[in-house]
Amino acid sequence: DFRIPVQRFCQSQTEINLHMRSVVIKWLINVHNEFELSSETLFSSIYYFDYILSQILIKKRKIQLLGSVCLWVAAKIHEMSPPSVNELIEL
Repeated sequence: DFRIPVQRFCQSQTEINLHMRSVVIKWLINVHNEFELSSETLFSSIYYFDYILSQILIKKRKIQLLGSVCLWVAAKIHEMSPPSVNELIEL
């Protein structure tokens, strides 16, 4: 099963809540659309994001950085021409 239970995420994080997660997921979707990335890239980036949130304590100020890294890694795996780190930083 490739789903991360929400309960596990909520138990793991002290500064990040479900609303903050949804803001980052919406941002990932917007970036995905802007760069015309594949569905696999989007789904993988969200999976990586949720997995890390369920395993590692992340500070509130680092949540968008985590989302960016997850998207970048997913794009490196699934895209023929992934966006560069500089392109993601400019957003």
